[in-house]
Amino acid sequence: MHGLLGLLGITRPTEVTVVIAAGSPVRQSVPSGLAMGELTSRDGVEVTPGRNGAVGVIDGRFADQLVVNPDDAAAVLNSLAFALGAVAGFADPSAITASSVGEGADAEHFYRYTEKIGGVPVLGSEVILVTNAAGEVTSVFNYYRGLGEGFDITPGAAVDEDAEVRLIAGTAYLGPDVDSRMLESFLSTSTFTRELVVYTHDDATSDLAWRVTVVVPDTGEMSPSGATYLIDADGASAGDVILGTSNAQAATSISIAKDWLGESRVMTIDTRTVLWFRTYQLIDAPRNIKTYKTSYSLFGLGSPTLPGTVVKRGFFGWDAAAVSAHANMAVVYDYFQDVLGRTSFDDDGALVSVSIRYNPRISTGGYSNAFWDPNRQLFAFGDAGYLQASVDVVAHEFVHAVVSYVVGDGGSVLDYGESGALNEAYGDILGALVEGKTGDGRWLIGEDSDHGVVRNLADPGSIRTAYGPYRERVSDMYSGEGDDRGEHVNSTVFSHAAYLMMTDAATAGVSDQTWAKVFYHSLGRLGTSAKFVDGRAAVLSSAGEQGLTAAQLAAIARAFDTVEIYGAAPSSVIAV
Repeated sequence: MHGLLGLLGITRPTEVTVVIAAGSPVRQSVPSGLAMGELTSRDGVEVTPGRNGAVGVIDGRFADQLVVNPDDAAAVLNSLAFALGAVAGFADPSAITASSVGEGADAEHFYRYTEKIGGVPVLGSEVILVTNAAGEVTSVFNYYRGLGEGFDITPGAAVDEDAEVRLIAGTAYLGPDVDSRMLESFLSTSTFTRELVVYTHDDATSDLAWRVTVVVPDTGEMSPSGATYLIDADGASAGDVILGTSNAQAATSISIAKDWLGESRVMTIDTRTVLWFRTYQLIDAPRNIKTYKTSYSLFGLGSPTLPGTVVKRGFFGWDAAAVSAHANMAVVYDYFQDVLGRTSFDDDGALVSVSIRYNPRISTGGYSNAFWDPNRQLFAFGDAGYLQASVDVVAHEFVHAVVSYVVGDGGSVLDYGESGALNEAYGDILGALVEGKTGDGRWLIGEDSDHGVVRNLADPGSIRTAYGPYRERVSDMYSGEGDDRGEHVNSTVFSHAAYLMMTDAATAGVSDQTWAKVFYHSLGRLGTSAKFVDGRAAVLSSAGEQGLTAAQLAAIARAFDTVEIYGAAPSSVIAV
């Protein structure tokens, strides 16, 4: 953005001047049905083309009306219907949700409209209107698909019963060769929730689908948490699994480690006296953090149960793994509260449950991983690798939880393919900023754990995975089916761009706290199916609101260009 047309090497298309509405006086109605050729241009407003010739991003204060509720947001969005590629009056206030990040004068409010057809949500079809703390409109991000009421939302006969959908999801979870008795037991003991949705593929075709979340019983026999599936609900492919993802969002897909080194830390605990016994537990009441040790059946030899039992100080002192998890989670919690103005991951003081020494019994060599589970609303760290000893890894998982609530409603979002890679990248970027190191360790993720370095944002290719080295540019991205279509191995394309922009000489005066606010505030601008190019637009818009200069914004765009995350030519003119 900001005058980078030439740098992007994009030939300017046939152009029509786009003029941005000055709007109506404060708190009065916004004119409806504004065509692009009828809008009035304003200084500082930039428009970026989006999908299907519609406007993708409007960045700048293009309307005078204050927006303080979904009704106000709907009025502004409906005034832009033509430019957004939507029908007149498309934005129903009842389909708009409101959320905020930041606090006080730094707060930003996000009004997210989600397209629905007969009450069925169209995944990723959203329009997000952004305001500052005063309610002044600062930008619009358009992910609208506009499928229309003519789209058939009637499930096929083969998948219109709950039992049919459960059977498909259960078989997908256990595998096609599962024993019928095991499948029957699994179906009776697991929890299934289903929702009819419209899923849009990368080629822009759309399918009616069942979104089924499988939550396994708290025995851990099958997986850490369960899985979510999209099952085709109509046509010749009815019953086919479109995609499936684990409910747990992991820090890394690598899983090999044996031992670790820990540190003693100052931490908040709970002390209780009953009769003549005094117990000490890892309960941080002021922050509402509880640290557990995963429980196992059969005297510790059987399956795990999450979260387990609260960690208590033993006869020989504290479990060092628990100390790392408890103390580092407090560091992360404080950073989000003190620097970013967010209270817990849901911004409402939610309980932060942390479970250590977890092993799903799928590996005899220990479980070297960490994850955020949106279904159980907890954080878990494996019994090998001791990833909780690394502040950036703990922060990485906390960011996944924050994304769940800022971009979604607390469930799993941005969890597959390029969208998943974007989520993983945000975890690493904010994780590194929370850790706040200088020197070589600044750009390493997981270096303080016994597992060792998980990713290197400065030199992604220096670390290899089962799918080859971590990627540095879009043209080199992994395109296979593994790693949920490369959500980890490709994440470093976006996070390497963050490294490049933060080390550019033009941004030397930008503090780590400001960078954290830039990335944190950009989350509210992301749709639930956002990809790298959407992340680019969101970061640039957020950086502008945080006061970065034109030269600094150019450095951000330059970093994205280097990793081949190109934005459309921004200008006050676009092709129509």
